[in-house]
Amino acid sequence: MDDVNDDFIKKIFDGELRSGQIHADYYLNVANKLTDAISAGMKIKGLASDSPQTRMFEKFRSNIFAFSAAKSLTMLQEYSRALVDEKGQRRSYSGFRNKAVEIGQVFNDDHFRTEYNSAIAKAQMGAKWDRLKNYSMLEYRTVGDQRVRKKHAELDGLRLPPDHPLWAKIYPPNDWGCRCTVIPVEGKEQTNSEIAQQYADGPALKPYFKQNSGIEHVAFNEDQHPYFERIKQFRTGVMKQVELLAEENYNMHPVEKIVSRHGLPQLNLAQTKEEAMQQWASSQKSAKAVDGVEWNIGDRWDHVVEHHAADDRWKYINHTRELLEKADEVWVSKEKLPDGNVGTFKRYVKYYKGQPMVLSYPVEHPDQWTMYAADLDSTGKFKKMRDQVRRGVLIHRK
Repeated sequence: MDDVNDDFIKKIFDGELRSGQIHADYYLNVANKLTDAISAGMKIKGLASDSPQTRMFEKFRSNIFAFSAAKSLTMLQEYSRALVDEKGQRRSYSGFRNKAVEIGQVFNDDHFRTEYNSAIAKAQMGAKWDRLKNYSMLEYRTVGDQRVRKKHAELDGLRLPPDHPLWAKIYPPNDWGCRCTVIPVEGKEQTNSEIAQQYADGPALKPYFKQNSGIEHVAFNEDQHPYFERIKQFRTGVMKQVELLAEENYNMHPVEKIVSRHGLPQLNLAQTKEEAMQQWASSQKSAKAVDGVEWNIGDRWDHVVEHHAADDRWKYINHTRELLEKADEVWVSKEKLPDGNVGTFKRYVKYYKGQPMVLSYPVEHPDQWTMYAADLDSTGKFKKMRDQVRRGVLIHRK
């Protein structure tokens, strides 16, 4: 991370990063390393799109990238403060860099090591809950050595059924470096939960650890963690989650500029629905997306063709696998569904000459994927791309 961090520091000193802008390489470096921690904790061996494990992983990963964005913007604030000394004078580059390196030591070494280990533990216990919730009685267990925190030792032996509300608050890990666990104990009686309730409601349990990673599928609490607290101005959208924008926050080029670049591929459109169906019948249906998700895209093409007959989405059939395998960007964001609930959507974006293409699906229902070409609005802008697609957490950029 040293080279990335040096570039981060230099861009701040040179004024190339403004308030609210993410350093892309730093962000992706942190996010990818923490995603590796989630994969290790969940023991991920493959990411089939229709797998329950994949859906859990997708939620963890989205949270990890949101956390990494929050960390990047927090680092921007910390580094920017170091531009001036105690007397309010702007530091020289060497003076600024020395101060920034001290700050980076704390955030990128000490804190990051703890964050990485915590992500592994959260993923491990999140995956474990998926099995534990099927038992009739669960028991809280500590490691039992001298390093166990007193408050955690008081919970040792606590037995509650999996549907008890306390498991939503005290399910481990309950602090940085917590090694506690929960095991099934069929046939045992429930114990008194008064001490556990006091712990759940008291100051010893940090607010951002008051959650169950197996229920929420998050490693870092987006309501209470200090990094998220530092960037409240970016908490917008239907769920008040981090809804960063491609141009304003990720410092990316506008769509209008991207699609005008030389060397972009041309769209190869089917001319008739019959031609599209023939091409689809003979095409390769398996695909591994740029973010590792493995697809069988043959099952739901009828959803694209029949449910979107008015805009002839069958025309783009030749680009389905290409969109997944060679996407230029991958975004995850939340939006309101027709029934009033909130859904998490993932969108793969690929740019062709004069035209962006999008493959979109709700994370909970990947079989409902669809694809479309984004069009210019009446002002000559790709407004829908800006407002609805290129926002949220950026999982991949080319």
